[in-house]
Amino acid sequence: MARLLLILCLLTSPALAKVRCISLVQAKDLEVEVGKWSAPLPPERVVGPWQNPTAIARVTLRQAGRRLLSQRLGLTDEEQTLVFFGVPSARPQPGLWEQLKARFEGQEYHSKQGFGLQLRVLREEIFSQKSQAYLRVLHAVPTLVGVDLLEGDEQLVSSLEYAHCSEILTLPAGHHQLNLRPHRSRLELKQFEVDLEPGRLTTILLGGHPESPHPVILTSKGS
Repeated sequence: MARLLLILCLLTSPALAKVRCISLVQAKDLEVEVGKWSAPLPPERVVGPWQNPTAIARVTLRQAGRRLLSQRLGLTDEEQTLVFFGVPSARPQPGLWEQLKARFEGQEYHSKQGFGLQLRVLREEIFSQKSQAYLRVLHAVPTLVGVDLLEGDEQLVSSLEYAHCSEILTLPAGHHQLNLRPHRSRLELKQFEVDLEPGRLTTILLGGHPESPHPVILTSKGS
């Protein structure tokens, strides 16, 4: 009877999502709330994972008690990383000249120059080739133009725009030396090294300042 009750509990219990958070926001005193969970969120440090029922949860980012970002998010029964980036002063007030110029060009001012806080959900993937390594890049540097990712003369990612994530790349496992450059430029922004593990997904979070972007590297199980 006890075994039967255990099986019934497992069948009727809701699926759980594993949620972890990381902040690339250059600000202190941040706190994140995901559903019923809350914790301080220091820059570039992973918090979690927390287990939440797979449903709609409200995600809130606060600074010293002031709400910076709040939105409802659908959680799925898989591991997911919530990445916060951007600048806390989300909507700078444009001057009259900037407003007229943007209107004349047929562009919305805030979408062009106002880089507010962003929340990006990066979900796990299941890979069939366990001997290969997997890599993706998230561009999270406000005001930095599209970037290219290269290894030697081979271009891995082309013209990745702000707040966008690249496709998942399949690469040989092992040591790689990578270069970041502005799109269609020979000016080198950053050179760094990364060890890619077989069967795992490595995510490069490109944060920091436009003049000196800083890659934050996360490795997940990928299976």
